[in-house]
Amino acid sequence: MFQSQSAEMLAYSRQTDSSNTVKFDDLCLWIESHIEESIGWEQLMRHSGLEYQVIQDLFFRNKSTTPMVWIRRLREARGALPKTGRPKLSLVKRKPELAADRIQLSCR
Repeated sequence: MFQSQSAEMLAYSRQTDSSNTVKFDDLCLWIESHIEESIGWEQLMRHSGLEYQVIQDLFFRNKSTTPMVWIRRLREARGALPKTGRPKLSLVKRKPELAADRIQLSCR
């Protein structure tokens, strides 16, 4: 009896792993296609149908990192920032006359 229960549990575990792998692959594709949008845990769980800990485990197992770090790295690699409605920061070229070595500070 114990062997039949173990076999059933193993079969269920394999089926769940296979189902989660498909959901994980779908989630990664979804992330890649929505990389310019704001993506948080709520969106990840809603889209995948998986719980927080399952997503964490799948990312550690398949990507060796957390979902949020993977998303950040993907954005950095693609030069994409999430569309949040806030203005993007840009670097302004410093004028030579503002160079630190030419500014004198005095403390009195």
